[in-house]
Amino acid sequence: MGACVSVQGPRRPEHFFNELAKLGAGDSSVYWLLSQAVPKVQKNRQCVLAAVSKNGLALDVAASELKTDKEIVLAAVTQDGDAFSYVDKLDQMWKEKDFVLQMVKMQGSALQYAHTSLTADEEVVTAAILNKGSALQYAANQFKANKDMALAAVTNEGGAAFLHVAKTGVMWKDKDFVLSMVRMQGHSLQYVDKHAEMWRDQEFVLRMVEMQGNALKFAADHLRADKKVVVAAIKESSDALEFVDKNATLWEDEAVVLSLVQSTGRALQFASEQLKENKEVVLAAVRTTPTAVRFASAKMTRDCDVMKDGRKEDGEQQGYAHRIDRKSVV
Repeated sequence: MGACVSVQGPRRPEHFFNELAKLGAGDSSVYWLLSQAVPKVQKNRQCVLAAVSKNGLALDVAASELKTDKEIVLAAVTQDGDAFSYVDKLDQMWKEKDFVLQMVKMQGSALQYAHTSLTADEEVVTAAILNKGSALQYAANQFKANKDMALAAVTNEGGAAFLHVAKTGVMWKDKDFVLSMVRMQGHSLQYVDKHAEMWRDQEFVLRMVEMQGNALKFAADHLRADKKVVVAAIKESSDALEFVDKNATLWEDEAVVLSLVQSTGRALQFASEQLKENKEVVLAAVRTTPTAVRFASAKMTRDCDVMKDGRKEDGEQQGYAHRIDRKSVV
């Protein structure tokens, strides 16, 4: 609660300062004190500067001409960011780099009021997006397509900033940019250049499928047959199985196939005939996906252990589904 001040507003600057001295920083009574003061006090630069230094919101009741005073405006916004709403947005001060730079460091969205020469200034724009990523929307277009600016903005404010990132351009062919952006905004994969050379790079593709298995769709043919890449993709998303080279030699590798069927039993369908008779592989497949037993060799379908495991897993899955259904009804 604010301190008590005289009911009658100050009529002279010296009276105003006497009352102001009784109030602490952030005290809401500072606003009231200035609002009740006579116009002479509200137009007094020193009175207003002292007031907004204690409570920035007092800028609201200052004389109009003082809302364009750079020192007063900066003091008010420094004290309380919400005071920005009372700043004159049409004054010449928005053409001055020093003023705008200080302002956007406190209120990134203030960039929208800056002169166009300053929305194209790298130092000013950088300061703005580091304060508020979505301020990128007010920057000149070249910054929206600048990989460093785009990453800084999205790092700061996520999806709100990503809305204003350019969705085309050379940065979408850049491995480091793409990896960073997809890590932060998974849906950004749709904007990545699918024909870029980076899709032939094993390290890049591996890191991509570890985040989104279905990115395997865009990998070069030789990487859709790469053991390490395929295992990582299927582990992240069993749906990536659709994009694996079904004629690759990896389907003859017991360790690889075992890893794949542990992620999705459907992978057994593409295993070599020899591995479809491998009990360890088949058991792993039916434990993951009971219906995968249909891909096993005839010999394995007659194996008691395999059939027992398949029925057990299928029963447990149906039981779980039944319990979920009952809960949803309740």
